[in-house]
Amino acid sequence: MNLKYIDLFSGAGGMSIGIKSAGGELLFSNEIDSHAVETQKENLEKLGDNPNKVIECSIESLHEEVIE
Repeated sequence: MNLKYIDLFSGAGGMSIGIKSAGGELLFSNEIDSHAVETQKENLEKLGDNPNKVIECSIESLHEEVIE
């Protein structure tokens, strides 16, 4: 089974690391803190995933056009 997930208020992406290690597929991630975003992007690259899945904005600004 392939678990697809989104990671909101993701911080540096620790939850994503665990879920991806268990075989999950990250659809996108959202975080407002620029330092946490950079860390999460680096972590995704190390895991062989696309760092552009991390969207840096407030949750209020997250809408369909930003996700695509």
